[in-house]
Amino acid sequence: MKTEEEIRMILSKRKESSSDDVIDNIVEHCTKGTPLPDGGKLIVLISCAISQKDGIHLARDLYQGIFTNRLKDAESLEPDECFVLSTKYFLLRLDQPIKKYNVSMSQKNKTKKNKKDRKVTRWVNNVKKCLNVTNCDPEKDTFVLLVDNSFDTALNSKELFKNYVFINKRK
Repeated sequence: MKTEEEIRMILSKRKESSSDDVIDNIVEHCTKGTPLPDGGKLIVLISCAISQKDGIHLARDLYQGIFTNRLKDAESLEPDECFVLSTKYFLLRLDQPIKKYNVSMSQKNKTKKNKKDRKVTRWVNNVKKCLNVTNCDPEKDTFVLLVDNSFDTALNSKELFKNYVFINKRK
């Protein structure tokens, strides 16, 4: 188990959260094993990265750059579940093998307004479906989002998750 200081250091980069209580709940859960509200799980979502290795790799090994730092932070929190938010595959388990691809959230956001809205809405709906399939509950579980602004904007975290922390850590 990590110390309270180590957990607070990871969470200190937060850009936004559903409440101050959610931070304290995560710290208590990670350092003392205290159950989260509503008996929910701690779920970490990490945004994919443009920098990828060639070939087929497990999701945890495919992405490079900022992803590796986010993964390290995610693993420090010892979550119940950890997933990669992928612009192509929606939601990936870390041990899921995938092939390098060239689709980014910024590409989805650069298309014309109506087309962009449809693409992003379709992507968000697919992420929601994947969360349901993996038994994640946006109303009950606590989510730590280690994601870029473009992912948070697309997800509209305020609307999707009851308990969340959005961390936009650049390094």
